[in-house]
Amino acid sequence: MARQLFLVCLASLFGGFFSPASAADLTKIDRIISKEPYYQTKSPKYCLLVFGSDAKYRVWLVLDGDTLYVDRNGNGDLTEPGKSTKPESGNTDPASFKPITIFGPDGKTEEKLDFALYGWFDYRVGKNTTKVSPSISIWWKGRWFGAWGDETGPCTWGTRAQDAPILQIDGPLQMGFEIPAESAFQRKGDGQFELSVGVGTKGLGKGAFVHLSYANNAIPVNVHPSALLEIPNKIPGGPPIRVQAVIKQRC
Repeated sequence: MARQLFLVCLASLFGGFFSPASAADLTKIDRIISKEPYYQTKSPKYCLLVFGSDAKYRVWLVLDGDTLYVDRNGNGDLTEPGKSTKPESGNTDPASFKPITIFGPDGKTEEKLDFALYGWFDYRVGKNTTKVSPSISIWWKGRWFGAWGDETGPCTWGTRAQDAPILQIDGPLQMGFEIPAESAFQRKGDGQFELSVGVGTKGLGKGAFVHLSYANNAIPVNVHPSALLEIPNKIPGGPPIRVQAVIKQRC
């Protein structure tokens, strides 16, 4: 029942602050890499980052064993020098990879990308368990974006470029979820519940939600979303119970 309620919460979004931009149709993006390296594993994992509402600037990520390839200048050639990074330590879980610089569309502006892999101990021995979860953090145009999953679970990277999830950085904003449904709506006491939501952009693929941080006043402190909750009646056939709440607390 919690999951059913949880999904209805998206009906009420920000009012007035975010004017929706004309969004690109992510389903029409060709997921093709022009030049790939020789991979060390038989099953590299693919993810595509696109930037802005038009999604024209694109950066490929490919995880091959303990190597993360990053198309840091967006030209589609992953064989160029300096386009990979490795874990700072192979003995920690999650494994944090060495930060890597990516460039803006002008080829000069430098931005920072951080990558971590949760479930590292399972991943490195070839176990594809639910613990394995990639996490991406990017500073872009003075704002911080993060992508690690949504209400359906972790972001699932593709086994082929054509199946890669598409994460849209700095795209049209909406309310969404960055944690699984069972964790996003929880009972906290007698008659009290906690709803966890975020502001960001829904991408393409399982877990493809990009979260916008409040850092640098990216979302003004006086802007609050409202949530409309619809709760099934415990009496069979009874009308649903609707509750509207303004979300003011930030974490």
